[in-house]
Amino acid sequence: MSREVESEIKGALVFHFNAIQAKAKANLKNYFYNSVGVGEHPDIVEECIKLLEEIDHAKSCVETLSEL
Repeated sequence: MSREVESEIKGALVFHFNAIQAKAKANLKNYFYNSVGVGEHPDIVEECIKLLEEIDHAKSCVETLSEL
């Protein structure tokens, strides 16, 4: 694989996991600051746990990729 293709793939992976983090952070902030708008989720703490796990996983993936 050429370095250019490798760089493009790694860049796409970083964008992918950064997007996951951004989405989860936005949703988590919504739970923190606008809980009225999330009435369909009666267990807000459980939903926040899931979002934190998504953020952590995505962050870990970016860190792992940078180590390769």
